[in-house]
Amino acid sequence: MDGGETKAALLVSHGNWSFGVGLSDCLRNSYEHLFDMNLIFNKLNILNWLLQRISGVLLLALLPLHLWRMHAYNHEEDALVYKLLLQHISASTWKVMDILLLALIVYHALNGIFALLRDYIHKPALAGFVSLVLLALGIAALILG
Repeated sequence: MDGGETKAALLVSHGNWSFGVGLSDCLRNSYEHLFDMNLIFNKLNILNWLLQRISGVLLLALLPLHLWRMHAYNHEEDALVYKLLLQHISASTWKVMDILLLALIVYHALNGIFALLRDYIHKPALAGFVSLVLLALGIAALILG
């Protein structure tokens, strides 16, 4: 140990391999893994990729249905259109569909934005911060939507 400094060391055994690791190295490495967002993102990449495709397919099915439901009655009087829309909106089936549609849109959009930003953000701490900001925006959109 340099300059008479003493450094606690751990003997780490794994199978047939043994090596000494300084305690400060262990602490620094464990601290870095707490904020290693790349490690977390790598484990979630397959799930995000799959959910992005599923949400895209569901949006292709639900968005035209939503547009048809909201705009199919344009040729009639405004009061009748308003009355029909209120009937549709008050039905629980349409409420569930609208909430699902909003959740799919928010997830698909924010996941797509994050995927684009991930190509340009190389610092794990910044990527973690951006993901938290996007998560907060998504939650706000779902609450206000």
